[in-house]
Amino acid sequence: MRQLLKILILFFLFQCTKIEAQPMNLKCAFISNPIGIDDTLIHFNWELSFNEKLNRQTGYQIMIATRPELLLVAKPDIYDSGLKNSVKQDTNICLPQLKSYTRYYWIVKVIGGNNKVGVQSKVEWFETVKIQGKEGW
Repeated sequence: MRQLLKILILFFLFQCTKIEAQPMNLKCAFISNPIGIDDTLIHFNWELSFNEKLNRQTGYQIMIATRPELLLVAKPDIYDSGLKNSVKQDTNICLPQLKSYTRYYWIVKVIGGNNKVGVQSKVEWFETVKIQGKEGW
């Protein structure tokens, strides 16, 4: 019983000291994991959990790659915004290097209040169709 109480106390303390929350509900062109992106100017947005809102977002970083494993090691081959100082949870990105009929993977990393180390989202994806003015069918 004492052991269980200690575990519960430690769990509670960990939860209370947790300063970051994972970005969630990531959307590309206002849709989760869309199929059919046909433009190189794309809107990305995300939401933050209640705890993160209390700590305030002070910046973000978006990375896009052709393979999800590249994002997990922070080596995107398509796009890296670098750290953007912003409280906004959305942005438009021009990606002229996108190819038609291709799946791309992306993440957002959010920096919290007092420039605390950011927390990375889960990997999400989007697929292109024939991009206007690009190769393809």
